[in-house]
Amino acid sequence: MIIDPSGLAVSADLIGNKTNVSNSPIVYCCNRKNQDAGFIHLLDTSDNTTRTASLAIPANCGIIIKKEADQFMFTSSGVQGGGANSNISLTPIRYGT
Repeated sequence: MIIDPSGLAVSADLIGNKTNVSNSPIVYCCNRKNQDAGFIHLLDTSDNTTRTASLAIPANCGIIIKKEADQFMFTSSGVQGGGANSNISLTPIRYGT
C-alpha cells in the first residue's frame, strides 16, 4: 500500500484544539512518544463536542483512521479525553496505487 500525504501534519491536543485535518476523510495518526499509549477521539458531526469513538495508539505506532470529511478529532493522554498529549500527529492522506 502506498500512502500519499495530502497536507501538513497537525496536532490537536485536547478538545479545545480539535481539528478536521483539512477535511480529509482518511487520516494517518502517529504516536511519536517512546512510551505510553495516546488516544484519538472522534466527535459527533452534529455538535462537534460529543465523543463518538476513541482509539488507543501504542507508543511508536501509527494507525490510519477513516472518518467523515468534516468530522473533528482530537488527541489526549487519557481514555476519557483528558490529559494533554502533543506527541500524536495527524496527517491528511489519500491512498495511492
